[in-house]
Amino acid sequence: MVLRLDNCGKKFEKHWVFRQVSYSFSSPDKVAILGPNGSGKSTFVKLISGYLSPNEGIMHLPVEQANWYKHISMAAPWIDLIEDLTLTELIRFHAGFRSFISSFTPKDIIAISGLEHAASKQIRNFSSGMKQRLKLTLAILTESDVLILDEPCSNLDRNAILWYQNTLKIYLNDRLLFVASNHQMDEIFLCSEQIELHKG
Repeated sequence: MVLRLDNCGKKFEKHWVFRQVSYSFSSPDKVAILGPNGSGKSTFVKLISGYLSPNEGIMHLPVEQANWYKHISMAAPWIDLIEDLTLTELIRFHAGFRSFISSFTPKDIIAISGLEHAASKQIRNFSSGMKQRLKLTLAILTESDVLILDEPCSNLDRNAILWYQNTLKIYLNDRLLFVASNHQMDEIFLCSEQIELHKG
C-alpha cells in the first residue's frame, strides 16, 4: 500500500492550512502527524482519508478515490457514534458494512474492547472515555490497509491508555499507520516517522 502527496495544499476560504506538502508513505510506515492545536493535524488526516480533497497538488491513491474508504479505518474526535444503538447493536451494524480482522465476531469485539459490562447499554449513556475506547476498538479491529488515529488518547485514563497501546501493538500488523497528536508520547509510541505542522 503506497500513498503519495505531490505539493498538496488545503485552504478554507482564503486561509491556507498547509501548502506544498510532498511525501510518500508505504506500508508498514508508522507516521506521527504533530503540531499544536489549530496547526492542521485533523485537516491533514481528513485529506489522507479522502474526507477532504486538496485545493492544490495531487494525492496519488493506490485505488480509485471512490473506493478508498474501503481500505482505511479511523478514529477521530469529529466522528460521531450512533447514540440510539446499544454497544452490541452498533458493532453488528458496523459489521454489516466492514469486516473485522481475524473473522472476529461481535462478541469477540466487545471482549477485546473491555466494555462487556456495557454490552446492552445505549451509546448515549457511555462516558466520554468509553466512547473513545469504542471508536478505537472499531478502527483498530476493522480490516483495512491504512489505520488513521486522530488524538487517540483523548478522554482516556491511564488504564485505558495502556489498553490502547497493547491493542494497537497486537492488532496493527503491517498496516500503514497515521497518528495525529499534540506531541503526546502515549499516542505516538509506535511511530518512527514524524511530520510537523505549524500554525499559519
